[in-house]
Amino acid sequence: SRTHNLALTRDGHVMSWGSNNGGELGVGTRVTGWTPAQVIGLDRVVEIAAGYDSSNGISGAVRDDGSGWMWGSNGSATMGNGKGGAAVDEPGGNNPLQALQPRWLDSKKFL
Repeated sequence: SRTHNLALTRDGHVMSWGSNNGGELGVGTRVTGWTPAQVIGLDRVVEIAAGYDSSNGISGAVRDDGSGWMWGSNGSATMGNGKGGAAVDEPGGNNPLQALQPRWLDSKKFL
C-alpha cells in the first residue's frame, strides 16, 4: 500500500503508522497500525524515508554510524540486501534489516 508514515523522534528512534501490508511499519507484524508505534531494534537514527514499490510500502533509516536499514516490501529488490521479496518470517519482512553498502560509497561523507 502507499499509505504509511514515519517520524523521527528527538532521541533517534523511528515511529511508524498506517498500512502495513509489506511489513513497512517495522513493528514485528503485518497488521495495520493507526497510532504511532516505535520501529523495533533501531536507535541513533539521523535520517528516515518512506516509499513504496509496485504494490507495498518500504521504509528506510540511516543511523549515526552511516549504516542503512530497510524494512517492508522487497518486491523490486528495494532493500539493497541482494535478494528479492521478503516473506513475512524473513529478516526485513517485518523488522529492520541492514542494507548492503556499495564499496564505492562512503556514507559518512553525506552526514
